[in-house]
Amino acid sequence: MKKEIDDTRFLLNEKNRSNNDLSAEIASTREQISRREAEIFATQRDVAQKGDSGHALRKEIDNASYELAKLKEERSRDQEEIERSRDLNAMKTRENSD
Repeated sequence: MKKEIDDTRFLLNEKNRSNNDLSAEIASTREQISRREAEIFATQRDVAQKGDSGHALRKEIDNASYELAKLKEERSRDQEEIERSRDLNAMKTRENSD
């Protein structure tokens, strides 16, 4: 009977040690999960910020493209005016030559 009690105590101690080891492993896993959740949250925040930044850059590109198109139109009009002035100048020069 004493042997059975000792064996039972030994098994109980082994189970308690195993239980403690598993509890420590569970705590470690929970800590890892918490860290990963924090990383996920930080990554989601970074993605949102970069998305906002990307949107702002796209808006700047659109504005710059619009301004560039306006400048090209203005340059074209200026070039046409220069050509008209040259033609008028050439015509006046011919008239004065005659």
